[in-house]
Amino acid sequence: MKLLRVSVLAIVAMVASCKKDSGSSNNNSNLPADMKPQPVVVDPGKLHAPALFANVPADAPYVVGAFEAVPLDYYAKMKTALAPTFANMAQLFRDMDSTGKPSLISAVMQEMDGKWNAQGLESLGFSSQPRFALYGLGLLPVVFRIEVKDQKTLLATIERVAKQAGQSLPPMEQKDGRTWWRLHDAKMDVLVALADNQLVFALGPPARIDANLGLILGSEKPAQSMADGKALTEVMTRHGFGPHLIGFVDTKRLATAAFAYDGRQMTPACSTQIDAFATAAPRVVIGYAEISPKRASGGVVVELSQTLIKELAALKTEVPGLAQAVADQPMLAFGGGIDLPAAHKLGQRAVAVVGGIGQACDLEVFREASADLGEALGRPLPDPLAKVVGAVFAVKSVQMSKSMLPEKAEAFGLLATTDGKAFVEDMMKEQPALRRIGLETDGKLHPVGQGMLPLPFEVKAGVGGKNVVVAIGAQGEKLATETIDAKGGGKVPFLVATYDYGKFMELNRQITGGFDPDDALSGGKDPFTTVFGRTVFSIDVNDKGLVGWGTVEMK
Repeated sequence: MKLLRVSVLAIVAMVASCKKDSGSSNNNSNLPADMKPQPVVVDPGKLHAPALFANVPADAPYVVGAFEAVPLDYYAKMKTALAPTFANMAQLFRDMDSTGKPSLISAVMQEMDGKWNAQGLESLGFSSQPRFALYGLGLLPVVFRIEVKDQKTLLATIERVAKQAGQSLPPMEQKDGRTWWRLHDAKMDVLVALADNQLVFALGPPARIDANLGLILGSEKPAQSMADGKALTEVMTRHGFGPHLIGFVDTKRLATAAFAYDGRQMTPACSTQIDAFATAAPRVVIGYAEISPKRASGGVVVELSQTLIKELAALKTEVPGLAQAVADQPMLAFGGGIDLPAAHKLGQRAVAVVGGIGQACDLEVFREASADLGEALGRPLPDPLAKVVGAVFAVKSVQMSKSMLPEKAEAFGLLATTDGKAFVEDMMKEQPALRRIGLETDGKLHPVGQGMLPLPFEVKAGVGGKNVVVAIGAQGEKLATETIDAKGGGKVPFLVATYDYGKFMELNRQITGGFDPDDALSGGKDPFTTVFGRTVFSIDVNDKGLVGWGTVEMK
């Protein structure tokens, strides 16, 4: 419960620390198109909820599900790339097993060998196009159910794998055509069932498993369910998620379920605090927009009231150079902007909100956090930091020498401030040793740190009206020259980041000479290099709430 409360606390602090300009809440039009979230349009009329949704209570505090299965060609690509690693892992486990019998993992791998396709999966009893749902019956038990092709065939597969691994399955229980195993523990039980051509897992305290056994096995149905799929369809259409994975956590239901789990009732004062929070941040939603052999893309949205959205939008700033830094697929680049003094003040508001919930709901972890946050945020921002509104950093390329030091590089950095010269002066006062770097404030680039850094190339830096820039190489110098006195450019996300996996692994090969040929897991090769390309991630605010979005390109 402490972990749950800390997680809720983090969301509370985020929401509470948000304090005009809703029209520019997502003004990142200067960013390259592939650096922005790519939501999809779904036709609700073509969506059909799987039958297993009839087991999901309409008032579940959290649920994640799928209307359509992840494409098999996605799994096929991953399997092809990772097969050597899995094979080496299986052999490693066999070598480590003093009994000489296959480990459970190696037994599973043997059973799956040559069956990573529709026909092979269905021969084992699995569905080649499974839909699923994960949800809570209250806070716990958590239930996961997934479609299978033939539960009798799957049962035989499970028993065969266990036998090959020398494992004894727990006693099987059967009732009303439902078959299940139950693993007992003092605090948590695990139930595994086969029913209605579904494989079902449940985790929860023994008493709660007992109280919800019919709902878990499917012999009972909830009075009101998500059988029509409308709840998750609304999430898809509202946020641009696809049908392969969508879900949400309802903040009010989760809080209510947490109190019920603890055997407590909310006081009127606590209920008022929780209701206010749930109104401001009703849900956290999650989903994929795309899962294909080309890319995986999706995000998490903390849904917020329009008042909070406007307050978050007011924290956004203009950071020149960000769009140029992340363009042209650099090895690594990140940047973003935020009004730090305003965010600091709003963070102080969070202390009061956290403390209020802790007091009204008798939650010690909230009261303690309020005291800790109050002490940290009660101090004023240092003068240099109070002038910072954003930053950009990009490494376009790096070439290592035989001495394992960078031989060549193309890199660029920018610190956006309210006053560049004043910022540097404040920094020099804080850290007088920085004067030795030789940073000039005349609006031009100059070599810095000469003789201080063991680098075979020149590092240049300069200070413009508002921007402090650093450059390495011709590309870096070009970007620094263009942005040292740049202004405007539109409000940017709080964070944008990108890195190229292949370029990073090439740098690793330069440093280490490649992977160890005797490595038992990799087999001397990095399997992910053949699968993953560039990764993009951003945190921003739109007209729905605070959005974290990521995309991983597939080769």
